[in-house]
Amino acid sequence: ECLRSDSDYGDRKEQTTHSKLSQLFGVNCKYEPIQSNKQTEIESKLGAALKEGKSILLSTFGHQVRLQAITDKGLIVDDPYGKVYDFSKSGCTPKYYIQKKYDQRNGNNLGNNNLWEWSILQTNNIIINYAEIYSTND
Repeated sequence: ECLRSDSDYGDRKEQTTHSKLSQLFGVNCKYEPIQSNKQTEIESKLGAALKEGKSILLSTFGHQVRLQAITDKGLIVDDPYGKVYDFSKSGCTPKYYIQKKYDQRNGNNLGNNNLWEWSILQTNNIIINYAEIYSTND
């Protein structure tokens, strides 16, 4: 984030920004629109890349997380802010994380390997907007 800001690479939500950053680190970045919270759609777009060992960032509710796995129960993610306990519109904000002391940035590791259940995503209409697939080999 500091490199992005210091280098004036643009808004952190823009595809071109992440392409510039990936070039800086010598990796490829593929933008993949998702616009879904359905297992079959997400798996069809990202499953092969995960199996190949590629790194994947997901964007949802204005936030980015690292995708670890796609399971029958849901998505396993690492969240830099911590663990999402409340998937409502007001619960998915940095302010909520900090107020509830779920903020991982203080070293508590609450954001590691979190399950985002399909039923919770769908009930709360949490949409995965897009993915960024990072690799060194294509």
